[in-house]
Amino acid sequence: MKMKKIKYAVISAAFVLGGMTTSCDTLDIENLNSYDESMVWHDANLATAYVNNLYSECFGNWEASADGNSEQVTGMPWYLGTITETGSAYKKWEYTKIRHINEAIKRLEEGLLDSETANSLLGQAYFMRAYMYYWMVLHHGGVPYIKVPQDKDTDDLYVKRNSTPECFQFMIEDLDHAITLLPEKIAGSSADYGRIDQCFAKAWKAKTLLLKASPQFNPSNPYGNAYWEEAYVAAKEAYDFCVAKGIALTPDYADIWIQEQGPEVVFPVVNSNPNKTSAWEYTTRPASVSRDKSYSNPTWEFVKSFPMLDGKRYDDPSGKYYVADEQALLKSFWQNRDPRFNNVCLYNGREYPVAGKHADYRQYNALGVSSPDDQYGVNPNAHTNAVNNDIFSGFYIYKSGDF
Repeated sequence: MKMKKIKYAVISAAFVLGGMTTSCDTLDIENLNSYDESMVWHDANLATAYVNNLYSECFGNWEASADGNSEQVTGMPWYLGTITETGSAYKKWEYTKIRHINEAIKRLEEGLLDSETANSLLGQAYFMRAYMYYWMVLHHGGVPYIKVPQDKDTDDLYVKRNSTPECFQFMIEDLDHAITLLPEKIAGSSADYGRIDQCFAKAWKAKTLLLKASPQFNPSNPYGNAYWEEAYVAAKEAYDFCVAKGIALTPDYADIWIQEQGPEVVFPVVNSNPNKTSAWEYTTRPASVSRDKSYSNPTWEFVKSFPMLDGKRYDDPSGKYYVADEQALLKSFWQNRDPRFNNVCLYNGREYPVAGKHADYRQYNALGVSSPDDQYGVNPNAHTNAVNNDIFSGFYIYKSGDF
């Protein structure tokens, strides 16, 4: 019985192979999963698709750890061995993305497409190159500022790094070039909403020049160097331009996270389910009303940074709401603060009308009072600490978490 089955299998295979040898032309078709690069740069749709892919490479999306290295939220992992020569924790080395951008610039400048399409895509690509180098310079200072797509077989890949001033010069040149090619402002009703325009490019130029003037790159003369004037001029130009195009502060600060295409938006990263989504909610809400622990919690430094109702710091003796020292502030940090504070920070005992809870629901985080998932602090009577103290700060993010 086994031998017969094997025989039939061999005969069947022979028929299949015979059919293939007589009908090879049916399999001789183009690979529909890839395109020859010569096709891409002769076709406006394919060239646009290439640049569209650069957006996800350059701008990505919000991540739970995005602010983990700032004083805004907890999470700076300064344990032994965090920074090493080969480690990637604090390394920005984006040369794969730079090569993709440089490929687009080179091909688009060859003039294979109509000038209107090519210039529109070039403006976006030049901006992206400056944008990516900004983050590399922020992390490393002067880096090799590569402007051509390198050939791994013929080019010297050990490129000498440019000086920091040279990198700033090249970034500004790229941004200035981009500005001449980009539309002034893309309306929210446009099919191109989410693409780079002059408002974003001018604002980013100002940000780049502010970095150039900052104490980070001028430690011996942090606030009196000549670069501040240059940064001021660019910032004033960007501000006036954006205001003239309708960009303005949101009348109600609480609406920033609720209002779609609000007036403060300079550049949107468009999320469109299911193609692009954000996991903000469950990384900011308390565990008792979410799917996981809150891994992005405001720090005490962030809380202190909010001014008082009169616009002055809590420790400014000339202020109406002056608090003598930090320990005194701890006992009344929620009182007489800038109204924006309560739109940002959720703290122990505060009303928190989250989904599925009644309007006067209050969120607690005190050990022995709140849900075990949310507990923070020390129980002096039991001499125990909450298990979440290594993650939590005693505060939660309020904005966006109360949808």
